[in-house]
Amino acid sequence: MISVFDYIAENNPSGVQSIFDKYGYSVTNTDPSQLGAALEQVVTEQGDEAFVDMCNIHPDKEMILATCGSTAKQSVNGMMGSVMKGKGMDWLSGGNRDAKIAIYAIGAVAAVYLIAKAAK
Repeated sequence: MISVFDYIAENNPSGVQSIFDKYGYSVTNTDPSQLGAALEQVVTEQGDEAFVDMCNIHPDKEMILATCGSTAKQSVNGMMGSVMKGKGMDWLSGGNRDAKIAIYAIGAVAAVYLIAKAAK
């Protein structure tokens, strides 16, 4: 299974290079797996801002947003509001499939980030 870092590096090497430039990393190897490993290192070392930058260069970002649309964004906002108000995650029992997929995808990417950060 390809990591999200390798996937992004393979499909958007110029975007990855822009992250390296932004954070002052010099990476000369253009092999996608090496770029992916370096991207993982940058995100692990630089934290949340670099993670957001990585999400913004994801090669499928537009498709994901178009597929999930504003419904997913509304559901994320509703989820956060419910959690903040102590209502838990009951909203997931509804039938909004696209929003659920978006939430799970976001969760999967966040899990990879947190695991990489913990391994630091």
